[in-house]
Amino acid sequence: MPSEYEAFVRILHPARDEYGQSIRWESISQANGRAIHPLAQFSNILADRFGGDASGKKNFEPPNRGSLAAEQLEELTAILMQESGENAQCWMLLWNGWSNLPVSWRSSFPVAVQRSREYWLFRAPLKDLMSASTFFGIPFEFHQINNYAEDVFDSLISIQSPNQWWAEDRSWFIASEIDQDSTIFAGPLTLAKRLLQTAGLECFLVSRNSNIGSDGDLINI
Repeated sequence: MPSEYEAFVRILHPARDEYGQSIRWESISQANGRAIHPLAQFSNILADRFGGDASGKKNFEPPNRGSLAAEQLEELTAILMQESGENAQCWMLLWNGWSNLPVSWRSSFPVAVQRSREYWLFRAPLKDLMSASTFFGIPFEFHQINNYAEDVFDSLISIQSPNQWWAEDRSWFIASEIDQDSTIFAGPLTLAKRLLQTAGLECFLVSRNSNIGSDGDLINI
């Protein structure tokens, strides 16, 4: 994560109930007597480490790893377009290890390498980000849900948001690490405050050096 930014925000990816509706981490933590805080870990706010949940919603899909949810991406993109304009160009990196991405891309797009991982590099206006992410989309994974209604399945938007994307003028930067169930926004404090005030985004101010890894939650232990 670049260090030159004024503020850093951690956006928590939502879980899903058996009807495909998003569940905030705060709701699960309250039901289970756990604390929601900037460095909370999803596994730590459950009633037990095996996925038990005291809220009664025992059949839920855990948060996406490495991708914002569709509704979060839409909210975030709308805010950025209000700030920078819908035609503002941004750069995107997409990890080439995601399943079901076209093999032809390997010879069609530039490749960037970071920490031994390869990413495809794209450039597009902000207004195209949602449709581009839907195109990148991978099938929705049903880890724990056994009884999804067919109409719910059909209504779900399967997306893969970029793993990294940033403004061409580098005024903001966003990263969804492939094994993390949250996304980091870096940018001006005024923009960070807008994210914190957006009802559709469950997020917290953090620092560049905050430990959002599995061992970072020292409260719910």
